[in-house]
Amino acid sequence: MRRESHESLAGFLTLLATALDLWKIGGIALRRPDAARTERAIGVGLVLGLLWLAEISVNDFLAPPLPARDIVDDVFSAAIAIAILVLAVMAAHVTGRLGAGIVTGMWSGLASGLVACCMALSIVVFGIGVILADPLDSLEEQKPA
Repeated sequence: MRRESHESLAGFLTLLATALDLWKIGGIALRRPDAARTERAIGVGLVLGLLWLAEISVNDFLAPPLPARDIVDDVFSAAIAIAILVLAVMAAHVTGRLGAGIVTGMWSGLASGLVACCMALSIVVFGIGVILADPLDSLEEQKPA
């Protein structure tokens, strides 16, 4: 196994450990009186994670040329961000507490980001050939940070 694969696998395992920690913290949050809101936020976040799956799949498997790829990225990112913002604003409005909106947005964002990271790391670990075959991905690797 190449060094990059080991690093990717380590990243994936770290992400899995983070997910388990969040599950534990989420379990604590779900025992609170406002558990239904937390549960809804996590559920919405997981659904939004499916949008991340679609965006990553379009970029890595269909690999449209520029500027279509950038448009796909922007549309999906905007849709997800707006959905999380609307959910957070609704929670803040219903409860009359800004903190409730922030916590709702946090759970939703964490859940969607977790799905996105798992998908991206899965592609790196199990489908690195797909990434290496894409000329745009290769160009991104060569850009100085």
